[in-house]
Amino acid sequence: MGERSLLDGPENEERHGSTRSKARKCYFCGAMTIRFAEHWLFCPQCAAIYTHMFIWETFCDHIKDNMPVVRSECWFKKDREKKAYIKETNNGRHCSKCGKPVEADGW
Repeated sequence: MGERSLLDGPENEERHGSTRSKARKCYFCGAMTIRFAEHWLFCPQCAAIYTHMFIWETFCDHIKDNMPVVRSECWFKKDREKKAYIKETNNGRHCSKCGKPVEADGW
């Protein structure tokens, strides 16, 4: 038996995501995702790659707690545009709707 993390309890799975390899629905298209590198999710249906981080500060009303930080956006424009998310680029993290900066870090 492997060691358990403090986040393995059922009370933390919804907020932080399970540390076990639990399948989750894609934030964008609803297909089942593949978890990799401990915190990242990949959707084989729409090619989105994202994670969930703690949001420290936001300068807009679009970004709420538990919004994904997206490294590779969903391929489908209609799915990508219907939800707000945090875009991670070389210039930092920004709101997908208005482009204002977002401070998010850590899992």
